[in-house]
Amino acid sequence: MDQSGLDLYLNDLKRGVSMRLSEDVSYQFTIEQAAKSPVDPFSIISNGPQKAAAISPSRFTISTMPAAREGSELPGSIALYQNYPNPFNPTTQIRYELPQQETIRLTVYDMVGRQVAVLVNETMQAGVHTVTFDAGNLSSGVYIYTLKVGGDVHMRKFTLLK
Repeated sequence: MDQSGLDLYLNDLKRGVSMRLSEDVSYQFTIEQAAKSPVDPFSIISNGPQKAAAISPSRFTISTMPAAREGSELPGSIALYQNYPNPFNPTTQIRYELPQQETIRLTVYDMVGRQVAVLVNETMQAGVHTVTFDAGNLSSGVYIYTLKVGGDVHMRKFTLLK
């Protein structure tokens, strides 16, 4: 975590791997682009709680996520963050925060509104939580994930690219 309270990730969309860059002081990358490829090999995406990640045709992206809180500091409100990586294949991480113990339901829907997965349906402790979603059995496309807490519903979209 840096001074801004953000964690930095390098996402390889081709392999579906995400590496937390904040763990070491420095990294060196060599990114080679095929001569005939129209795709940018690299882009930067912001995934803050108020910003949806841009869809990029790039193989690599750098994304930021609010860092996990230190010690006993609890979140001040319920938050559902943009998943990372996004787009993804086949796994992604979904992060949410709860200011107090709550019964929640974290669900994934296709664009027609059919429920395709229930990731969490239980009482969770206050704090920061991360769920890994494996979409290996789903088709490429845009999906919606929702966090239902009491009468409140928080929604985000993500893209599965196979």
